[in-house]
Amino acid sequence: MKKGHLESRDEFMRRLKGFDIPVQCWNKSLRSIQDHLDEKRLKILRWISDQPYIQHHKQTKNEVLKGTGKRLLSD
Repeated sequence: MKKGHLESRDEFMRRLKGFDIPVQCWNKSLRSIQDHLDEKRLKILRWISDQPYIQHHKQTKNEVLKGTGKRLLSD
């Protein structure tokens, strides 16, 4: 490679690495917001009903036969 290309590439890589720290901070912040929203959602769902809806949903989902509903979605 030519010297100019190497310098440009090095500069590009240096700048690209400079984005890592802010992106990691955003990722942590977004994860924290998501966790907070999940907690709020769960609190509301528990307020609406004390039934273990997640367990019921998972159990029902596991009991569905493979291929169920494909006929409705075809065409």
